[in-house]
Amino acid sequence: MVFKEIQRREKEGRPLRSLVLAGHSMGGMELGYMLPLLEELFKQNKMEVKIDAALFLQSVGQYEQSLTGMIPRSGEVGTLKGEMYQVFPSEWDIAQAEEQLQGMSEKEDVGALLQKRRQIEMMRSKHQNPQFLTAELR
Repeated sequence: MVFKEIQRREKEGRPLRSLVLAGHSMGGMELGYMLPLLEELFKQNKMEVKIDAALFLQSVGQYEQSLTGMIPRSGEVGTLKGEMYQVFPSEWDIAQAEEQLQGMSEKEDVGALLQKRRQIEMMRSKHQNPQFLTAELR
């Protein structure tokens, strides 16, 4: 998303030459993975963008985990967790659902299998095209 925005500005004649990135919590975790990729993309596309600083604010661990796995299980929080899982599925959430589908194959009825497959398709779609991003920021 950051790279596409920089490319868009470049094409519009409003190039960005200096960049400061910040990531909080899970965003800090993602920032650690994103920095070397951005630098390589700038180099490959011959863009003169310099990352002046990267701010990591209360970053979570540098390992794959589900966003919903970080939320405690209790009352109203459990409902929030379910809603987040539906709106922001991670690759980890998708992998878990696929494992559940494999375990179901011979034990469940056809309706349950179709429902699980549809759930996985929806999760993949939402993971690739998050609802909170506008078309302009994609």
